[in-house]
Amino acid sequence: LVITANASAFAARYPGIAISGDYSSRLSNTGEWITLVDKDGNVIDSFRYNDVAPWPEAADGEGPSLIRNSPDSDLDPNLPTSWSSSPKSGGSPGTGDGTPFVGDPLADLDRDGFVAIIEYAQGLSDTVFSAKEHIDSSTIDVDGVTYPSVSYREDPDATDAVLTVESSANMEDGSWSGNGASLIFVSTTNDPDGIPRHTYRLSTPVETTSRQFFRLKATY
Repeated sequence: LVITANASAFAARYPGIAISGDYSSRLSNTGEWITLVDKDGNVIDSFRYNDVAPWPEAADGEGPSLIRNSPDSDLDPNLPTSWSSSPKSGGSPGTGDGTPFVGDPLADLDRDGFVAIIEYAQGLSDTVFSAKEHIDSSTIDVDGVTYPSVSYREDPDATDAVLTVESSANMEDGSWSGNGASLIFVSTTNDPDGIPRHTYRLSTPVETTSRQFFRLKATY
């Protein structure tokens, strides 16, 4: 469904796209509740968006729209990791965003140790052996304090998968915690090929961390 603030202006910019209705108000730039209900008043979805990290900052007036990751999945829409900036400036109203995943998500055709769904989510190919850093652990200084850090690529065009990074001190079941728990968002920069790379750090400094393991989790 496409709902517009100015139907004639929208039709001039996006000819041929059906408009379902007009919205005379304006969504808050700093976030507000949006609730979608059916004709009987049953809630389909209800969430509050935002415009600051770890929410996708590129969707805050930079051109891309805010899009739901894997909309057919059960990802919580209240979590910033369930959303991305659209790969195209202005979004793609009336059609799907991004490039769909095709194939076996657990395949590793190029035998580089990374399954197809991870390669897809990072803007890589499972048919081409990749030497790129899928996930990279290091350290980072914050106000004179050194923390263990981790970074990973995530292609905004890969809208069928969502990546999260998790940490554990011993790799035992139940010991892994993800973004927003033991890991704090630091920044997003672009790799040389233009794919964004997200960096997180532990909440505890290096001197109080005996050892730490990181892993990538793909939700498809």
